[in-house]
Amino acid sequence: LSDLVKQSGPHVFISKLHNPYLNLALEDYIFNNMPIKDYHNKDNNKNNTGDGKNLQSFKNQRLVFYINQPCIVFGKNQNGWKEMNYPLVKRMGFPTLRRKSGGGCVVHDKGNVNFSFITSKNKFDRKFFSNVIIKEVNGFFGEKRIDLNERGDIIEFDTQKKISGSAYKVSRGRCYHHGTMLLNSELPIIRQLLKRDERKLGKIENGSSIESVRSSIGNLKMDKEVFMDIVIQGFKKKIGNGNKDFKINISYIEEKHLNSEIKKSSEELKNWEWNFGSTPKFKHYLYNEEFKFKLILEVEKGHLKGIDIKFDNDENIQQNERVIESMNQIGINLDHKIRYTGSEISGFILNDKISDWVGSCIDGSL
Repeated sequence: LSDLVKQSGPHVFISKLHNPYLNLALEDYIFNNMPIKDYHNKDNNKNNTGDGKNLQSFKNQRLVFYINQPCIVFGKNQNGWKEMNYPLVKRMGFPTLRRKSGGGCVVHDKGNVNFSFITSKNKFDRKFFSNVIIKEVNGFFGEKRIDLNERGDIIEFDTQKKISGSAYKVSRGRCYHHGTMLLNSELPIIRQLLKRDERKLGKIENGSSIESVRSSIGNLKMDKEVFMDIVIQGFKKKIGNGNKDFKINISYIEEKHLNSEIKKSSEELKNWEWNFGSTPKFKHYLYNEEFKFKLILEVEKGHLKGIDIKFDNDENIQQNERVIESMNQIGINLDHKIRYTGSEISGFILNDKISDWVGSCIDGSL
């Protein structure tokens, strides 16, 4: 696999894996190892106009496809607690992953195809590959089925519903654009997984994290193999400038092809410290109807840093004191790096009702 990834010339990689950790690690490995040495000569840099049009020598672009088992993937700069209905995600047993690029939170399932177009930084145009997809899909149907909106989302032409968002990454002279194309996904489930009911789960004040832009979504209603095939043909035509004899390599990746670097990277993507421990600081506001108090939890880098309790009625002294006493252990143990998980936080609360309530609001733990 290493030799294939590092060889010169355009290359399509189609993963036969459905493990999201392995697929995201594979995508990142291909990105980091795409050769760009022919791109850093003086003539290329001198003639670059910024749009990549003068850099025709670069022909090492990569196109990656993969289909994941159901999971939630959120952006590098996002807050996982804010972006999804975490209790429902846990109840359904879906893995949650923080990717290494920006963009919003998405649900992967067997009804969508993830694509990644990788090229050199100077050659990159945010709309380029979206337009390749749009041209090929519309050509296949013989009519204008999909279009590109101002945000760079691929949308249904008639309904304006979003069928693929985009995320980007730029690093060490390389850049990629990847997206999740909704073909025949379970849209009602996706909507539930990405919708938080703040009345039940509390309000999260995001701090410096980037929030997803919510949109109505739809399915393209196209076979996965057909979609990949026509996009590959569009990739070939664009990179080969319409030359019918232009050749591209296509490789199908199975688990036996993965090297130790990819496997190690996939294990890192499972790490709680990466997925949640790297979240910028935020506040989680909860309201308890039974005991009539607001609980404010301050979180930084995935660990509880502060707690505040505000009561509706300060005159209900006995009940208020019992509430405070039941949560004293949290304040006492703040210096011991309490992870912001429902099970860890609720474990310090002595009142069973309040303990279950807090755990369920954070991530569905009881």
